[in-house]
Amino acid sequence: MSENAMRWKMVFTFGRSMASFSTGFPRITSSRYANYSFPWRPRPPSLLSPEKEEEISRNLRKYSKKYEAEDQDVSLALSEQDRKKRRAIQEEWEAWTTRWKQYYEEERDLRMQLRDGEPSDDEGNQEEYEAKEVEAEEVLDVREEIVNFDQEQ
Repeated sequence: MSENAMRWKMVFTFGRSMASFSTGFPRITSSRYANYSFPWRPRPPSLLSPEKEEEISRNLRKYSKKYEAEDQDVSLALSEQDRKKRRAIQEEWEAWTTRWKQYYEEERDLRMQLRDGEPSDDEGNQEEYEAKEVEAEEVLDVREEIVNFDQEQ
């Protein structure tokens, strides 16, 4: 059973209203006075006997502890699988970076030949380089206009 949440108000709009999905406007409306509850959906009969249902309700704490332990075991296994996946991804990344570092080192001589023997791999050594800040001003256009300001306005 589903209780109507508006039964405490003195409004006579109890009932049902079905709207269409395309427009959203109510298609069917049926109002009833004092329509406090209605059956929501049929429940199938229980497959357990009443004695078995009572036994389960008495031993609910025991069952809940058992199933919580099983859930915790499953979550630990899943977290272990996640750790293994992350570890595999990390190892793959490290292998990839070491391959590229090795390739970079192998190409050092070729880079020096292309730069006429100048080593360019010492990017961290900033004493060799000098930063200069240069400001340049250029006049693009000069225009002279005579503006009359009348004092009479």
